[in-house]
Amino acid sequence: MYLKAVEVHGFKSFGEKVYIEFNQGITSIVGPNGSGKSNILDAVLWVLGEQSYKNIRAKESQDVIFSGGKDKKAMNQAQVSLIIDNEDGYFEEFPPEDLIISRKIHITGENEYFINHQKSRLKDISALFLDTGIGKSAYSVIGQGKVERIINSSPKEVKGIIEEAAGIKKFQASKNEAGKNLENVELELEKIELVLQEVRENKNRVEKQAEVAQRYLDVREEKQRAQKSILMTDYHQKQEERETATKEQESFAENCQTFEKELADTEERIHRLEEEKKKLQEKMEEISSKNESLRSFLEEQEREKVRVQERQAAFQRELDEKKERLLQEKKKREERERNKRSFFLKKEELKKKIEDLDEKNQVFEVVLKDLEQEKKILEETLEVKDHKLREIELQKLNVINDLETSNKRMQSSENRVKNLQADAEENHKKLEAVKQECLTAENQKKRQEEKLQEAESRTQFVEEEISRLSIALNKGAEKLRQLEFEEKRNSARYEAILRMEENNEGYYKGVREVLQANIPGVEGVFLALIQIPEHLEQAIEAAVSGSLQDIVVENSQVAKQAIQHLRERKAGKASFLPLDMLKGTKKTFSQKVSGVLGIAADLVKSEKKYRKAVDFVLGNLLIVETYETAIQISKTNSFSGNIVTLAGELVSSRGRISGGEQSKGVAAQLLERKKERKKLEEDLQILSAGIQKGNQTLDEYSKQLEVYENEIATLDMTVDSLRKQKKLAEEYVESLQEKRTRMEKELRIANMELEEEIRYTKEFEKKMTSTQAQKEELIQLSESLKQESQEIREKSKELHERIEKQKEKFSDVRILFLNSKNNWEQLLQEEERIQKEEKELQDLEQELEARIEVLQNGKISLEEKQLDLAKKIESTLEEYHKESKEMEKLHEQDKQNVEKEREFHKRYKETESRLLFIKDKYQRTQEKLEKIQEDMISLEEEMESLHEIEAEIFPFEKMRSRKESLRSLEAKLLSFGDVNLLAIEEFRELKEKYSYLGSQRDDLVRGKKVLLDLIAEIKDTIYERFQEAYHIISENFNKMCMETLDNSEGKLNLVEAEEFENAGVEIFVKFKNKKRQSLSLLSGGEKSMVAIAFIMSIFMYKPSPFTFLDEIEAALDEKNTRKLIAKLKEFTSQSQFILITHNKDTMKESDSIFGVTMNKEIGISKVVPVKF
Repeated sequence: MYLKAVEVHGFKSFGEKVYIEFNQGITSIVGPNGSGKSNILDAVLWVLGEQSYKNIRAKESQDVIFSGGKDKKAMNQAQVSLIIDNEDGYFEEFPPEDLIISRKIHITGENEYFINHQKSRLKDISALFLDTGIGKSAYSVIGQGKVERIINSSPKEVKGIIEEAAGIKKFQASKNEAGKNLENVELELEKIELVLQEVRENKNRVEKQAEVAQRYLDVREEKQRAQKSILMTDYHQKQEERETATKEQESFAENCQTFEKELADTEERIHRLEEEKKKLQEKMEEISSKNESLRSFLEEQEREKVRVQERQAAFQRELDEKKERLLQEKKKREERERNKRSFFLKKEELKKKIEDLDEKNQVFEVVLKDLEQEKKILEETLEVKDHKLREIELQKLNVINDLETSNKRMQSSENRVKNLQADAEENHKKLEAVKQECLTAENQKKRQEEKLQEAESRTQFVEEEISRLSIALNKGAEKLRQLEFEEKRNSARYEAILRMEENNEGYYKGVREVLQANIPGVEGVFLALIQIPEHLEQAIEAAVSGSLQDIVVENSQVAKQAIQHLRERKAGKASFLPLDMLKGTKKTFSQKVSGVLGIAADLVKSEKKYRKAVDFVLGNLLIVETYETAIQISKTNSFSGNIVTLAGELVSSRGRISGGEQSKGVAAQLLERKKERKKLEEDLQILSAGIQKGNQTLDEYSKQLEVYENEIATLDMTVDSLRKQKKLAEEYVESLQEKRTRMEKELRIANMELEEEIRYTKEFEKKMTSTQAQKEELIQLSESLKQESQEIREKSKELHERIEKQKEKFSDVRILFLNSKNNWEQLLQEEERIQKEEKELQDLEQELEARIEVLQNGKISLEEKQLDLAKKIESTLEEYHKESKEMEKLHEQDKQNVEKEREFHKRYKETESRLLFIKDKYQRTQEKLEKIQEDMISLEEEMESLHEIEAEIFPFEKMRSRKESLRSLEAKLLSFGDVNLLAIEEFRELKEKYSYLGSQRDDLVRGKKVLLDLIAEIKDTIYERFQEAYHIISENFNKMCMETLDNSEGKLNLVEAEEFENAGVEIFVKFKNKKRQSLSLLSGGEKSMVAIAFIMSIFMYKPSPFTFLDEIEAALDEKNTRKLIAKLKEFTSQSQFILITHNKDTMKESDSIFGVTMNKEIGISKVVPVKF
């Protein structure tokens, strides 16, 4: 995998689309200062996800969009794409082809990210390059000044670079994600614990009420069981009475059925006689009609007989005709068979003729092929001869050119001697001028060194300030995170309390239902509408705990609507305080008694419109400090209402005293929740102020840090500039000295060259003589080859004529062969036609034979039909005579039926009279059964209301004692008084909720343990991978120092801490003949070499697929620059290097170079090819 290209459009100075293609190996980007070279590096960092515009030398997002120039408008967006060659499948999740990573920014500041033109997230791009060494903060992109900044980095930052190489960034990301999840789980666990505590208190409070309600329900169930038992016994008695009456009714019904049956039987007989008479009449009519039909049928059969005889004659004529035609077709087929045998003889003769011609044709093909092969050999020989002839002609031309070149060289040698003498005199004068320039350059070099020293001192001071501010910023950020966590935790608790209040948790079920119904006119719960001082809460709850959950409503109509809603929903009960009906008056206490606090209604606060409700509930209650004061006032009858102490002892107006240990009731819990909400609001305000102050402090630190960072950037550029100027001055002095040495050398060489030129002239004369002889020899050889080529062409022409004659000779045989083949194909077609005709004749014969068979079968069928008709005519005559006799019998039977009908009518009237008497008795019994049924329905309705109760039937004699037991149970039930039956359901709901919340808490606890185990496992993996990378990179660093820093020793020292995450790595170097020292004490050049050695040691452990280096060798001398380039070349098989440079040695060693230039008027950077 390597970086194939970068496409930039609208980014910084690249106002036009630029496609920069990179090769593998080392690529150098060159160009003057300010041309936009480093903008390419900024563009790569930007695509890889850089979010700090300061790190890409910009103040805000709009600074990275091309701002326009002369005749070029500003752009409203910028886009950069990295085209990565993925043919080796480095990124397994993508196909082995080009991978395109893009980032686009709009003028509004909106950023878009793309992978292969598909919209993605910054997180996706970061995850793609995670642990590859490529990234905005990885070691694959090293900008200006970053080399020295690596050395000046804190130990923790150096450790981060090693972590990137160790491939543990993805594990750290997983650990951070698990840490966030752990915080959320702990927060949810805290919420669950708070809710559990409140549900537990409510459950304990309701449990006793539920026990009383359960006892009440048990007694009520016993009462209902006794009641149902009485009802069932009574019902059973009614069932017995109904059975007796039913039996009597059944007896009457049987008698009625007997008489009704007899009536029906008689009526049925009469009916049958009438039906029989009717049938006889119909039958006589039918026989008469049938006789008429038989006569008609006989006539029709006679006519059919004539038609059958005519069809028989027609069938016989057609049968004779078909047989004649079949005989003719058979004669035709015999004729075709004779023609067919003649055809096949002709076909065999033609086949033999074609085979003979084909054999002759093959002989001809072999002869022709041999002639063609001979011709091909001659042509190949001719081609070889021609090729050799061209080579000789070329040699001849080269010899002629050598002769001309030697002649010109002799003339130029004479001219060069004269020029060398003139150059020597001129160089002597220039040498004196160079000496003077050397002195001036030495003075300039000293001044640059002084400025450089001052800039480096200021840089060291600013770096120390940046380090101090960074530490302060980190501490402030940590404190801010703690405050934000505390605020988040308190906010969660505050939101939980608000949700409880919104869901009306803690109130009775009926109260909750009314509040959640949002009925117009419902003002709220009495407790929520008043403000009770904290020291009075226990007293008021003890005195009026039952009224604190009363619902205040505008009027009685609203109360009625709410009660109706509770009844429809079966959601329990609730008490209401309608403001238009409350009539209570507030009592007064005017005596001055020590320890009396006052009337409760005066001690609580509320809105004016709720004062009537406050007076109604609390106007009859006096609050005192101690029990003794309450007893004293009660005995003197100086207050006619109830008296309560701050400790919760209550003395009623009638003298009853109640007190003792009091568990937290609903009111206390609701009031505590209210106090907690207020305290959380105050805490959140304090935390918010602390966070705001912390943010302001961090902003101040950030601004100071930004000022110093901007200054360090300026100082870096200044130091770089001064170093470059110093280097230029040194190079200038050296170039002047080299120039003087070169001029002296050139004077010495001029005489040597003159002698050489004279010697060369003599040698050229000899060479020209030898070349002339060679030229003559080549001319003779050329003529000989031309003659041989001509002979071969003549032979080839003769052979061609022989081939043509042979083809002409055999053309007749060929034509005859083709004609015979054509005749063969025609015979095949004729054979096919004969076969087709033969098949048609066969089909026709089969068709005629089939028709003859059909005609014969039809003839037989008609003969059978004729016989059948004769039989039918005979049988019809017999049937006609039989029906006439039947008609006479029917007339006799009709007379007998009329006599029977008269007798049956008389019997019917006698039976009808007895039936009316029995029906009257049946009706009276039916009325008795209906009365019993009504009583039973009434009992069933009463039992239906007790359908869930199980009971038994007892003997009816014990009915009185059972009814007395029932009255006793009813009295016991009344003794319970008011019972909160909803407490059972509320207790069950609270128990289920407590169990559900408990299971949720257990799940969270298990989830917390899983997350803790996961974090521990990730920490171990991070530690193991880091230790492995740390030791290998440390060894590599020592090796690189030995190679690049003249046998110096390098070492990485792990600075341990309580937590491994806070540990760091320090870089130490011991130069030869010096003690080991920290990098801050090294010179600028030494720092650069150490930093480069550190980077190379990381590359030895895990090379990045591609690396950008921006003027990395700026602070190095020529020797160390060459060392650096040599090291980079060692890694080119594993990584691709893209260098931004001004160094000529770097350019010289690069595999490819391109330049960046800018027209200052237009302000647009362009990429141009460079040859070096």
